Amino acid sequence: MSTQSVRYRIKDILKTYGYSVLKLSNGNPSLQVKLNKHINGNTTISLETIELILSTFPNVSAEWLLRGTGDMFLDGSSAFSRRSEARALPTLLHTSLMSASALLS
Repeated sequence: MSTQSVRYRIKDILKTYGYSVLKLSNGNPSLQVKLNKHINGNTTISLETIELILSTFPNVSAEWLLRGTGDMFLDGSSAFSRRSEARALPTLLHTSLMSASALLS
């Protein structure tokens, strides 16, 4: 496992999901500093950082993150389709509720 390659893949995940290190750290200043050091190559990437990435982005393949083999996403989808589905959910929910309301009237 090339640490530099893992750094690039972490940056790719953050870019794909539209995350910054600040957002990933959830506003925790000490975690933000630590993540910046790991991602920018100033210190060795810890298991804690890998676990944070994989728990924050559960659809990302650990095999891809660590070894660079296979697809980035476990189910072959993309972050774009995931974001599109999330944006469409409120509209879908509203439409379903309106339909149910009409049936009950």
